[in-house]
Amino acid sequence: MQKGEVEEAVKVLTEQIEKVPTDVVAYINFGNVLLSMGDVERAARFYDRAIEIDSNVPTVYYSYGNLYYQAQEYTKAAQKFQMALEKGLDEADVYFMLGISLLNQGEAKLAMPYLLTATEKNPDDIEAWFQYALVLAQLSLFDEAINAFNQVLAMDDTHADALYYLGTARLMNGEDSTIIKPLFEKVVTLQPEHEMALSALDAITAYEK
Repeated sequence: MQKGEVEEAVKVLTEQIEKVPTDVVAYINFGNVLLSMGDVERAARFYDRAIEIDSNVPTVYYSYGNLYYQAQEYTKAAQKFQMALEKGLDEADVYFMLGISLLNQGEAKLAMPYLLTATEKNPDDIEAWFQYALVLAQLSLFDEAINAFNQVLAMDDTHADALYYLGTARLMNGEDSTIIKPLFEKVVTLQPEHEMALSALDAITAYEK
């Protein structure tokens, strides 16, 4: 939000809260504005107040989860996103953020079903597909990972990281490196300084010699 927009939002929300002190949505939106300004402590106070008024409004837990995620407190973020789901916020973004929060705690196996659900609820979300594919590869589910990386590339065939990890997954799945080599070459064409793809090409070239 631009400075003028923030000031206007603060003015409108302040007036609304003064008029209706139990307006949960106003408190949540005020917290969101404060969070966008980097005022984490005050944002948390507004979220807490919203929960005091009505603890069954799911969007406050999603907003609170984003606060903790931005602060890199992934355990607390996951707890809040889980609460949002339990309170009925059955949306792709919640599943995605819960999955990513778990992933940032090293819990790939727990993250996988949430990321899968995110792709099912929003099949056009390229980032959800990419993160889901990475988790599958991390869990050595290479056939499934290959399919997921191909989904990413069907939406964006210039996604260099998806190309690289597709090549890696296919190598790990037993395909011959000479067949995979053009994938890494395409990555380098797209991103000449893609270090992992350059290293993979060096390794394949050395193996061929």
